[in-house]
Amino acid sequence: MHVNGEEVKAFTMFAVEAHDAGVGTIERQVNNDGLTDVIQQAFQNHHGLQCEFYMPGIMLLTTSLLIENPKP
Repeated sequence: MHVNGEEVKAFTMFAVEAHDAGVGTIERQVNNDGLTDVIQQAFQNHHGLQCEFYMPGIMLLTTSLLIENPKP
């Protein structure tokens, strides 16, 4: 997940640590330009889905990568 725009491992922080922070999850759509939707569709189209526990984090990291470097 994203906390204040930075990637964090959700299972390594307490909920109270996110108090008053900007929290982004795959369900909440971390960006408003539709990039997350495109990434989710691409994973689905290319059978890139794996363990449902890790996929949201993988998709968030992919989103961050493409925001920082649109042509990796």
